[in-house]
Amino acid sequence: MLPLTADTSWMLHASLTATLASLAFILWHVRKSARLPATLVAALFLVAGVTGIIRALTPGSLPADQPAQQVKAGCPAHEARYHHTASDFTADFARFKGSNNSPYYLHLKSPLAHDYWFRFSSSNGYGGLSLIPIHNPLKADAVDGPQDIHATDADQQALNEALPYLRYYPLNEADDILPDALPDGLAPTHFLLPEIGQLFWYDPGLLSGLANTPPEVMPRGFFRLSRCNTTSS
Repeated sequence: MLPLTADTSWMLHASLTATLASLAFILWHVRKSARLPATLVAALFLVAGVTGIIRALTPGSLPADQPAQQVKAGCPAHEARYHHTASDFTADFARFKGSNNSPYYLHLKSPLAHDYWFRFSSSNGYGGLSLIPIHNPLKADAVDGPQDIHATDADQQALNEALPYLRYYPLNEADDILPDALPDGLAPTHFLLPEIGQLFWYDPGLLSGLANTPPEVMPRGFFRLSRCNTTSS
């Protein structure tokens, strides 16, 4: 039996409602000796409702996007597409103007269709991995390359205070935390940004570089690998 996801739960609820309503309609019309056509129509709705219940509870019967557990490890980072398990945020990785020698950058797309870009920063010892907000690397100058949003000393102080909220934890299929952001240029099966939601709500301008950036909600959740575009050029 399938777990009751949002899709299956909705179908099950709708099908149960249709089944009970159709059954009540049939019983009422039989008692009233109603004409046969009306009863047949209700019977068809009853069959449809029962079929919907069976589909909702049968594995593999509902069309769905490629679930994360079916995407095998080994996807090149630039081909990976992620969805957030607790919101409508999505994520992917890109290189500076498609350069094969450029480091990868993380791109988050918000439910309000705002783009946020980050580079990875690795600290020595137990410092781990963090994200540094940058301007869109796909629009960066070919000579200077992608630039940090917080480049001045004053901005740097604000960024340092925000770094605890910008931690990045890449994980493999066994849920081991990986030491590198993208080991060998391959995408992690999922990654976690556990505290960044506080910045999206309380200080989204720090992430975008724009003072009028509206707050958005990102509850804690995983970014799971949902698609690998291995056929892309």
